[in-house]
Amino acid sequence: MLKLGRIALNALERESSFRRSIRQKSRRAAMNDQYMISVLAAALPNSTLS
Repeated sequence: MLKLGRIALNALERESSFRRSIRQKSRRAAMNDQYMISVLAAALPNSTLS
């Protein structure tokens, strides 16, 4: 369970379109599906996106 939380924090840290605190990014991702998708895409290695 701890690893999953760490993965989520890393994804929020890597996402750069919304320059705010991790707490604000987390809340925005919870309320905005499109932003959640961008956070998840930021967590993926670049090789899987092509």
